[in-house]
Amino acid sequence: MIQTRISGAQAAALLFLSRMFALLITPAGGGQAGQASGGLAALAALASFLFQLALFIPGWLLMKRNPGQNFSEAVTGCLGNFGKGISLMLWAVLVLLAGISAAEFDRFLVSAVYEQAPKMLFALLFLAAAVYGAWLGLEAFGRYAYFGLTIFFILAVSLCLSLSGDFHTGELYAQTSVSAPSFWGTAWGMAAGDIEILCFFLLLPNLRSGQTGEGRTVPAGKRLFFVWNGLYTLAACGFILLTVGVLGGSPSEGHNYPFYTLACAAEGQLFARMDAVHMSMWGVFGLLRCCLLLYCATVCLRCVMTVSSGKNKLADWIAAHRTFVTAAAAFAAAILSAGSPKVLNAFRSVLGKGIPLFLLLIVLPAIALIAGAAQSSKKKKEAAGHGEAS
Repeated sequence: MIQTRISGAQAAALLFLSRMFALLITPAGGGQAGQASGGLAALAALASFLFQLALFIPGWLLMKRNPGQNFSEAVTGCLGNFGKGISLMLWAVLVLLAGISAAEFDRFLVSAVYEQAPKMLFALLFLAAAVYGAWLGLEAFGRYAYFGLTIFFILAVSLCLSLSGDFHTGELYAQTSVSAPSFWGTAWGMAAGDIEILCFFLLLPNLRSGQTGEGRTVPAGKRLFFVWNGLYTLAACGFILLTVGVLGGSPSEGHNYPFYTLACAAEGQLFARMDAVHMSMWGVFGLLRCCLLLYCATVCLRCVMTVSSGKNKLADWIAAHRTFVTAAAAFAAAILSAGSPKVLNAFRSVLGKGIPLFLLLIVLPAIALIAGAAQSSKKKKEAAGHGEAS
């Protein structure tokens, strides 16, 4: 895997498009019993930013305490060998998510577009392209994110123009009240898939945001979080409003893939075959997401497996072939998920509750911060003791 650096703007575009892929595979704020729907789902989308910020803060504090390190390196430094086990767990989660993303895209194509296509074909082809993109390095698919972002804005505007005549504001008031637990539960559900926060922490040492007058590179900062997550929150809110106003009811009621349904509804009004164009757009998003997840997974594995003196040949082989090992595990996850709808639904249910993300982005950084503070306190006491002895 080629090691490169990308700018903060490229990172923001990449993380935003990766996050947007969730709108293809996840009902946009509603559709399930007890959740907010109608215009209230759009308000829940805005409120979800508060949860995204809560998920971001612990990891950012850990990054500030360990400048120049990525998330996996910081955890390993604070927790020692136990931290290596955590890094291995992060690798497994990212690989699993890459396989699930490929399986979700395969399910979308087979169930909504190419119903006669064999299962797993698109997932394997899709993942093969993502593995190659991740192997080319961060800069390769980071630059490609600019192209994806441009296409997204062009198609988003064209979709809004095409459906403006079919938009009914009365549908936004279909649900005028909802209990506080349901509202905040919907907001948390929208934030529960923000694995891009973890990816940001893993990419942080590889990001730059500009240069000083002396030509030195300026590291990327926390403003990137507000750029990509703020942009995503607004886009999700707009998508919900458009879906409810055009299709009626809740954003996902009666529609397995509401965005694709919107594109089909737009066909023949402003442009022809909008569904095929938007399907291609989501393919670009999914490809960037899988490249990002696989690259970050390899970063985690690098923190666990390093080439040693040759005492453990298996560990040395894994360290020398991290990209291959990550790719093989991702293919296994994709085959398992795409081959069994029950397995895919089970993964979707667990991830949708947000418990894994809560543990990874709140509990884990908190433990690492406490352990790091304890280590610093111990070193200060030891230094003070040596000073008194001398």
